[in-house]
Amino acid sequence: MTYEEAIRQLDDIVRQIETGQMGIDQLTAQLTRAQQLITFCRDILYKTDEEVQTILNAWSSESQYASMNGRDETRKDEVKIDD
Repeated sequence: MTYEEAIRQLDDIVRQIETGQMGIDQLTAQLTRAQQLITFCRDILYKTDEEVQTILNAWSSESQYASMNGRDETRKDEVKIDD
């Protein structure tokens, strides 16, 4: 399952609850499913955040190393972005 699929399922559960389309008998099972989906999505977000931080830290370290050694490590195929 992907993050997007989990979000879609969560949206469906919320919509069913809000519109009264879900009977009381289904409520407990669907809330349990929603909790599982939320945990799944949160884990993906944490993992993605860690991966992004690792990439940014590695990039920052490489940039600092190049700067300390007086080298411009920007490749011709890279695009510089001004803030």
